[in-house]
Amino acid sequence: MEKSMLDQILNVEQTVQAQFTIVLGFALAWWAFFRTFKPMIGEWCAKQKWWKSCAQLMAKMMNNYGIFKEMYPSEEDWQFALSDMYANILCILTQHTVGALLCIPVVFGVGPASWNVVALARLGALCEVGWEIFDLIENWWVGVPAALLQIMFIHHACAQLMVVPSNLLLENSYGYFCQVLNLQGAAVGAFTIDAYVKTLDFSKPNEIRIAFYGSAVAACMITVTRGILFPVFAMMIFNDIWAEGQVLLFFCACGSSVAMLYFNYLMVADSFNRCNKFYQLAFGSSSSMSVVEEEKEVAKASTPIATTPIPSDPAFVKQASTMALAAGLQ
Repeated sequence: MEKSMLDQILNVEQTVQAQFTIVLGFALAWWAFFRTFKPMIGEWCAKQKWWKSCAQLMAKMMNNYGIFKEMYPSEEDWQFALSDMYANILCILTQHTVGALLCIPVVFGVGPASWNVVALARLGALCEVGWEIFDLIENWWVGVPAALLQIMFIHHACAQLMVVPSNLLLENSYGYFCQVLNLQGAAVGAFTIDAYVKTLDFSKPNEIRIAFYGSAVAACMITVTRGILFPVFAMMIFNDIWAEGQVLLFFCACGSSVAMLYFNYLMVADSFNRCNKFYQLAFGSSSSMSVVEEEKEVAKASTPIATTPIPSDPAFVKQASTMALAAGLQ
């Protein structure tokens, strides 16, 4: 007897209808989540005692990607852009956490015997696909430059090319489930440390040292997960694909692996550059320089793109903050 569509969705069945319905459901769910909670989180963050220091770090990130305070019509708009971007980081962290948690039972063999752990893992992978579709559409809609969209496509190519075909064609590939957990777990670890470091007071030497230790842990974590475990699990997936004779999936895996290997290289290099930066702040000649003092030096050496405030436009505020987020965090 053929299962109903609802049963197929609930059991994450290996059917095209079920897979794409779930992806669409996740895309809509994450759209609603971000639209509902991001403004609330941003408003809450702006009221915290650590926000002043955090805002300075977020501003530096904006400056690194050509977006300056002078581009905003008011201080209020600028602060909103900074808190909105930080809130987006926390929302992305939430999404990746959900996807990673759904993969834990099948990878580590935990949970009640009644759980369909394979279905949960497939659901965790589809959770990522749905969010990435929402993310791409939103950033294209607000006008993120083509160069930044290309970076996002490189990151998102892995899940977009692999997840639905793997869910449909692979029979319980352990390497595939490990890879989903590995990539989402790596993102959770990096985002968590980065979000915490941004709340530290860089005018205090001990908190600068904490930032260095945190960045060192993050660098090691990213190196292990993206530099070592990723190729190991990728080879396991290729072996499963070869054993099952899935030619189409083989080419999807080749494309997604090349894209993610390049992105992983960027992530590993960036993590060590950041670690070195915090080491210099904590133990180098610049260790006595506070973030405020450093900001003054950066301001002297930087030439803003726009020196005349533009007319107030909420869409521009959102676009500018999204551009910086896409460039610096994806």
